[in-house]
Amino acid sequence: MTNQVGERRLPQLEPRRDGHADAFHTFVRKWVVTLKSVLHSGKTATAEFCRNVYTNHKFVRSVAFTLFYVHTLLQFTRLRKDEKQKTLLFMINSLSDGGAERVVATLTSDLARRWRVVILSIKENYISYPIDPDVRVLLLPKALFIPEFRRIIPSVELRLLVFLAKFLKKKLGVYATISFLCDMNHLNASSKGVGKVICCERNNPFKDAAIFRAIDQIKTNYEHADHVVFQTEDVRNFFSDKVKEHSSILRNPIDVACERKSVVKKRIVNVGRLVPQKNQAMLIRAFKRFHDLRPEYTLSIYGRGYLKDDLKKLVENLNLKKVVVLEGQSSQIHRDIADAEFFVLSSDYEGYSNALLEAMTMGLPCISTDCEGSTDAVTNGVDGVIVPRGDEDALFKAMLTFAEHEDFREQLGKQAKKTEERFQCKRVVQEWEETIKLV
Repeated sequence: MTNQVGERRLPQLEPRRDGHADAFHTFVRKWVVTLKSVLHSGKTATAEFCRNVYTNHKFVRSVAFTLFYVHTLLQFTRLRKDEKQKTLLFMINSLSDGGAERVVATLTSDLARRWRVVILSIKENYISYPIDPDVRVLLLPKALFIPEFRRIIPSVELRLLVFLAKFLKKKLGVYATISFLCDMNHLNASSKGVGKVICCERNNPFKDAAIFRAIDQIKTNYEHADHVVFQTEDVRNFFSDKVKEHSSILRNPIDVACERKSVVKKRIVNVGRLVPQKNQAMLIRAFKRFHDLRPEYTLSIYGRGYLKDDLKKLVENLNLKKVVVLEGQSSQIHRDIADAEFFVLSSDYEGYSNALLEAMTMGLPCISTDCEGSTDAVTNGVDGVIVPRGDEDALFKAMLTFAEHEDFREQLGKQAKKTEERFQCKRVVQEWEETIKLV
């Protein structure tokens, strides 16, 4: 049995007999709950006033930071080392939608059969992917990481967070801490000292402008880590020989809920966050040209993100409202896309697209831009079609080829299904586990 998607698992803390400590914990917890409810409540005049005070007054923010910090520290004091099983701590920004988040959910659920597994996350919204109930999820208050707090005393805040991470590692007696994504890799490397430190690079930091600004810190983190996991050789080659010496290439574990249906609709699908990296705008423009020639087709885009309104306007401006649907986030994505004729990945860059691998494993014919990972997963013309990044015309022509040449398209889908052999969940998890043990 696994957690229901959308359920937020709070840490199950062990009881203590210290009445004074419990009373103080209750006092802090009440203030934290009150503060959260005020900051995240609706657009009432009182809520807006409180948020304005919170945002513009350093003293108020400092007090709030202290309350959140003490509350988290008190939670961690109740954790205990497991004398029977070795502990793996996974650190990630959130457990909501995303490729890294899916990998963490898959890895931890399998590893929990043989290890004590704990996940440390910072976004207290919901869990998008099923996680085994034996996996304990600890939630750091997001307020400890938001920009308003970072402007108070960044150096002091970082030292406090590093102390918090070290304290957690010590209380759990971790065998290894495996972190994903930039912020958590930094926190993991900075809190080195208890157990092994394994950092996982999930994207191409040299293509992501926001991450590239911190590239020097990323390089330092990876040099200090005991081991670094990359998804592709191309990304690993950007780093120094010192990093390469203690690194490995590990694929994503892929597990799909169903195969592509034998009878499909005239439907094209895309799965990914609605952010510039995924370039769904190019896909929509290419689909407009495609739809002018093949009006029987529709386009469904699954995912959410801050570009949703912009993409909606683009759909409206191109008069595609009846045939292009922004479906939002799906908790059963494989079943939702199983009746599609083919899948399109339009990204400008990736680490290694889970969405593409899952679509291929299901047996969907796939078109992908030539971003990192895709050129490793797809052999152009054999089990998929590769088009240049940002090339709207090439994407349009590939979609038209798929629509007009059914035999070619379906043969690609059959070959794509063989991807399962390389990315089979049990095999990939075993490779991860062997790497953790050998570090």
